[in-house]
Amino acid sequence: MSGAKFRKKMPSIKGTLMVAIAKYKPRKRKEEKSPKNWKLVTNPSPKVKTKENDVIVIIGNSEENERLSRLLKSKQGR
Repeated sequence: MSGAKFRKKMPSIKGTLMVAIAKYKPRKRKEEKSPKNWKLVTNPSPKVKTKENDVIVIIGNSEENERLSRLLKSKQGR
């Protein structure tokens, strides 16, 4: 899903704010959980595409985050 499509869905959940996308970029011979496997894109452009294993960083209260999670059919992490 592109950042633009994601942003179009967000207004239906008033109060949420997308602040970053953590892009998963595995490197050879690096542990999966190594910070070197991630690139943080702050204030992402609508052109940024999200892929499997990317993490979208959202700010919102519990209710807003839960609604967004249901809308996107994605589990909420902490």
